[in-house]
Amino acid sequence: MTNLALMASCTLLSTVAIADDVSETNRLLCSQSQVMLCLHSADCAFVPPAEVATPQFVIIDTRKKIVSTTKASGEGRSSDIGNLTRDGGLIMAQGRQGERAFSFVIDEATGTFTGSVASDGYTINAFGACTDARVD
Repeated sequence: MTNLALMASCTLLSTVAIADDVSETNRLLCSQSQVMLCLHSADCAFVPPAEVATPQFVIIDTRKKIVSTTKASGEGRSSDIGNLTRDGGLIMAQGRQGERAFSFVIDEATGTFTGSVASDGYTINAFGACTDARVD
């Protein structure tokens, strides 16, 4: 367990250096840098996002309360965010897609992203970074 905590801490620290301030942003582009799969009947392991069918990039629209894949991905997936709050410099959200529940936290000052997807018998945990998705 100590090794997992150390790996997660190192991942989060490496993400902070490349993240952006998203305090005034309502449409974010987020990317995963590390993904961990945990199975009820086994241990947890870091895996590539494609191995667990999670998109590398997502768009999070805090006004419309929608998380979706990018147009370039060709996946055309989107999910409503059932609960979204901005409080204390954090964006916190939860929702569901099919038989999976998701939640994420984004630090507005650094853009760091921590998220999870849970289903029967497994969780997918992701660490990454977000930036302003608007094209100006």
